[in-house]
Amino acid sequence: MTSVTADGGLYISAGVATVNPTLSVDLTGLNNYINYGKSQTTAISEDFIAFNQSSTTNVKTTTLGAITPSALSLVKNYIDAGDVGDVRNNTDTYTDVANVDQIVSLSDAEYAALANKNANTLYVVVTPAVEYTTTLAFTNNISGTEYTITGDQAGATRTGIAGASYGYNSNVVPNSGFYFSSGPSITNAVGLFSANETVYTILSGTVSAVAQPTITATLAVSTAGVQGTQFTLGGDLAGSTQSGTSPLNYAFNTTITPTSGYVFTSGPTITNATGTISGSQTVVTTISGVIEQASQNTVTVTAQVNESFTGSAAAQAYATVSPGSFSGNDSVSYNFDVNAFTNSGYYFASGPTITGDISGTSSSTRNAVINVSGQVEQLQNEAIVNLLVQNTIDGPTAGYTITGDQTGAQKIGTVPFSYAFSTGVSLNEGYEWVSGVAPTIQNATGVTSTIGEQTEITTISGAQVVESVSNTTATLSITYNITDPYDVWFPVGYLDGASKSGLPGASYSFADQTPSISIPSGYGYSVPPNTVGDLTGTFDATNKIIPVTVTATVIEIAQTGTVNLAFDNNIQFNGGADGSGVPYVTTSLNPPVASFSGNVGDPYSWTHSVTANEGFAIETETWIPNATISGTIQAGNYYVNQELRGNVISSLGQFLGSTQTGTFNQACSLFVNQNYYHNGSGELPAEFDRVYSDAAGTQALPAGYYGMATNNGSYYGWFRIVSSSTGEVTLTGECGGF
Repeated sequence: MTSVTADGGLYISAGVATVNPTLSVDLTGLNNYINYGKSQTTAISEDFIAFNQSSTTNVKTTTLGAITPSALSLVKNYIDAGDVGDVRNNTDTYTDVANVDQIVSLSDAEYAALANKNANTLYVVVTPAVEYTTTLAFTNNISGTEYTITGDQAGATRTGIAGASYGYNSNVVPNSGFYFSSGPSITNAVGLFSANETVYTILSGTVSAVAQPTITATLAVSTAGVQGTQFTLGGDLAGSTQSGTSPLNYAFNTTITPTSGYVFTSGPTITNATGTISGSQTVVTTISGVIEQASQNTVTVTAQVNESFTGSAAAQAYATVSPGSFSGNDSVSYNFDVNAFTNSGYYFASGPTITGDISGTSSSTRNAVINVSGQVEQLQNEAIVNLLVQNTIDGPTAGYTITGDQTGAQKIGTVPFSYAFSTGVSLNEGYEWVSGVAPTIQNATGVTSTIGEQTEITTISGAQVVESVSNTTATLSITYNITDPYDVWFPVGYLDGASKSGLPGASYSFADQTPSISIPSGYGYSVPPNTVGDLTGTFDATNKIIPVTVTATVIEIAQTGTVNLAFDNNIQFNGGADGSGVPYVTTSLNPPVASFSGNVGDPYSWTHSVTANEGFAIETETWIPNATISGTIQAGNYYVNQELRGNVISSLGQFLGSTQTGTFNQACSLFVNQNYYHNGSGELPAEFDRVYSDAAGTQALPAGYYGMATNNGSYYGWFRIVSSSTGEVTLTGECGGF
């Protein structure tokens, strides 16, 4: 076996596909073994499931039907909670009457209208009460829109009698491709019917898109099937990657070329890695074939020089060639050095001209035909001036080119003969004159009266040439291998493509801002960021790319907080000072807790209410900002404020009475000139009413007899109080003779 491919719920956890691979069960991502092998069916009680037994840490099995309620504690608690308040008849052992197995509540008229009464039904006749209707609305604190509210919708109603309970059941589910990254939290509206009102179900949470993890196919190239090592790989090489979301279609293209002088005598056969994967893994391209040295043929190219001289002294000229031939294996490159000369006392009046197959490449043995021609004459009054160029430029000759007349150039003329040679120098690309000083050229010029050949010198001097040095760049190529299902990371430090420039050999450093990543509050690392790459070095002669890899694994960290309610009761009594009405009212908080603690984003809600104490009435009531305070928990320990303002007044009835005395007769004889207050429904107090000397109802009248009269004087009577602590009236009567 040369390679393994991991798929179908497996992945390579160690090694690579071609070297010591270790296969493990894939527990994460779309390639996890449950998701890959899913097959929808209905489970029955005889079906087996595997589980980790905590007492032994061993894998055990059981059937679904053998799972006890206590093993599913959350399910058991949910069912038990649903049974709370149920009416049961499981202790009835009496046989004189039928057992009750149903309870029906109905009105007296409905009971009378029943034609047949069931002996096993308990009929509870109740007086019809006032009916109220509640209407459902939502306090929606969900962040995001990709979700659906199920169950009871906004506008749903419940109707029932006063004091009966109502409850709504709504839920939220994320839409396809989304999930609740926090929550959802649902506080369904429940309560007792007390008025026609709108009630609220509180929804909160955060909807996020399901992260599609990036998977990577990494190429391994196997040349184990190639016999011979004289080859070069091209195209996609080992370590090349292709990435995308699962499922990933990949296709690599690798080539192989034999070294010069070698050929494939069999193959090559290339099976490029192509296919589809569901998880990151190594894929393999395999190459096979046989490489052998190519057979060699000796090829020779021989110079064939054809002389074609003219003039009165044509026989006084001749041609030379060096070398006479070139040889090589299979093919040969050649470049012949061909020249033409005259004997002493003769010269080329025109020419010489050299043409033909002077240089080239040949894969077969043959002659290279070269033609040499020119007009040859005997010297009489002619001067032949030959040029010699003396070059003393310091530095590499590759840095410049001598132009114009070169060594060997001739000027011919009748004496006295004026001659002038023109030679120049140009810099080649990539070179420069030291200090910008170009060479000095002294071209050969003058007049000669000497018949025959003579040599004149052109000098080139006074300069130094050096190779030009320019800045090169070092550029970062950063690969971020970040495992982050929340997609919250962002790069910091030097970014992909950042570069620095400098002269070759100079130092550079990217370590002052090391490429890395960062994450927002609420997240952490199970594997901290790690940066691998040569962040320091020296500039090369050419531009260079620096590969850098940053790896990390991001996790979510739950943050907690506590929100506290700071409540100020500033209700007034009869428009008095702030808080003066506090003794005459009772406030109620639902739920009755002063703080909520939980994870950041969890919902909280308080509802405050106020009622007047006996003998008082709330005239105005204002909650700042609202009677219901709700929101989501933030990080840390903090407070939200709520204030009650308004006015409470006395609801006691005022009447005129007398001072205290010991008998009713004495009471009837006293003036009724005192302002008293009572909690009864009439103009004057009656038995069991309570009487106070102040409108606030804080000072009960002491025990004794008191006279009393209506405001219009139509009635005069008396009342008796026995308890000084309560001021409760025990007897009343009319004064005689009134």
